[in-house]
Amino acid sequence: MNPDTGPDNPLGDSRTLKHDPSMSPTLALECSSSRSSWALMDGGTPLAEGHTTGRASGAFFSSIEGSWPRGVRPERILVGVGPGSFSGIRVAIAAATGMARAWNCPVTPIRSTHALARKHPDAAVLGIFSDAKRGQIFYTAYGHGKLTQPSRLIARDELGAYLSKCTLALSLDPLDGVPGLEKPGAVELARAWLEVGAEAGLALEPIYLHTDVVNPAKTSAPR
Repeated sequence: MNPDTGPDNPLGDSRTLKHDPSMSPTLALECSSSRSSWALMDGGTPLAEGHTTGRASGAFFSSIEGSWPRGVRPERILVGVGPGSFSGIRVAIAAATGMARAWNCPVTPIRSTHALARKHPDAAVLGIFSDAKRGQIFYTAYGHGKLTQPSRLIARDELGAYLSKCTLALSLDPLDGVPGLEKPGAVELARAWLEVGAEAGLALEPIYLHTDVVNPAKTSAPR
């Protein structure tokens, strides 16, 4: 146990940060892809940030511990809930919940795809895709940075129909047929939250969408 660990510094780091004592920053965690990232934000400005390659693991939390400014307590923790890596998102949620207990602050879920949409406000139809396993793909759509189609499952053989409607198509991790590759990051996730706020009805759990049906019916292609 690190002797410096406590409510003001649950990660146990001894570093300090020059900041306004009245500052109440936000911690964002984004682990929905093969690049896990975190950011301590003062409004839209990063105070500290880091990332690791691969799913959220001990190295990811060591990254936070190694850069955490002593004495800083966030007023809120944001967690990207996907869609994306189910295991990575669960790890992030569990970590956020534990830190929130120590800091006595709320945990707010945010759609991970918001982080990508914010970077492409000029895209008339931005389609964001990720592997949902079971022969299916997660699809989320935005128009000029605003959510137009909440995350849904589509069959793999429907991918072409959805791609044909997109002016820009991105996937979180390599996905056959999707030309663009871009991973959501914690900094943009936090900035997106500042702009759009909390999403009504979005639960603090991974966006999963699967049912127990073995062969779910295909959804209709976008019109």
